[in-house]
Amino acid sequence: MWFTETPWPPILICGVLCFILGATWYQRQQSKYLFASLCCLIAMAGIWFVERSIVTPREQIEVAIIDMTSTFQKRETHKTLEYISQQSPQLKMLVTVADNLYEVSDDMRLTDLRTELSGQNTRATSRFRVNATVAFRNGSYSQRTPTRWETKWQIEGGGWKMFEIQQLDPITGERIDGFDSFIQTVPNFLYKKP
Repeated sequence: MWFTETPWPPILICGVLCFILGATWYQRQQSKYLFASLCCLIAMAGIWFVERSIVTPREQIEVAIIDMTSTFQKRETHKTLEYISQQSPQLKMLVTVADNLYEVSDDMRLTDLRTELSGQNTRATSRFRVNATVAFRNGSYSQRTPTRWETKWQIEGGGWKMFEIQQLDPITGERIDGFDSFIQTVPNFLYKKP
């Protein structure tokens, strides 16, 4: 596993060392400082490529969230359901019902994405915001809506699957009462298998 989530701290350290070694070479004209400075430049490039090739569990979940919200917005319900745990049929029903009731416009933006790992990196909790214009499919209502969500993930079948979702107040971050009970009462007959 890579020691940072981003390559910039080690690249910055190598850049500073490269500058210091280059300045020392310029003053002393000793080839060892020039060689060390060039090694730092090569290390910067190496760090960049190594970091691009290593995908941490946190990054895997963040990619899954981005893909899941994108497929929901595009109304690709069968692809959206692939990100949801088989152990969460109510959540699958909720996604299917929401897809039948709402339409999300192309102005959707996902921001403030944060993920915390637990259970020896086998479970995770993510919080993020989604802002979009949402309309009822019957055309009776349309509004730009800021939302905030907390999702829980677990490794299942070799990949990360969401097994719980909670809507949060977009300003305070507090749980919105009634959302849990709404998920529990989604009628079974509304669930359609993809």
